[in-house]
Amino acid sequence: MRSVSLKAAAIAAVAASTLVAGAASASATPRSATHVTETSKKGQSVSAQLTHSKRGDLAVTVDATGTSTAKHTWTLYVDGKKFSAKSYTDKDKSKTWIIDNLPTGDVKVVAPASKSQVTKVTLDAK
Repeated sequence: MRSVSLKAAAIAAVAASTLVAGAASASATPRSATHVTETSKKGQSVSAQLTHSKRGDLAVTVDATGTSTAKHTWTLYVDGKKFSAKSYTDKDKSKTWIIDNLPTGDVKVVAPASKSQVTKVTLDAK
């Protein structure tokens, strides 16, 4: 009887760990993608990441909601080092910048959102 309950516990533990691992991988953005879009929650910063596998251009699109003319700055990091920063306002709506000759590495763009507003960031490696 004890061996049956130990076997059932082992099966349950394996099933639970598989479920957790599957959920984590399903929610994670594939870092090797060449096109990534992330949207903030209201009033929070948003970050988008990808691995830039070959030297080339990167299009960064920031789409802010709202009518505020307050200036925000998004920042682009390559392998954790600041590479570029550009400004935008909520009133700009969707705006795209082309970063020429971006080196290879892990790319991350962080952009703030105004209070009660949403900001969407799209990275498109060329």
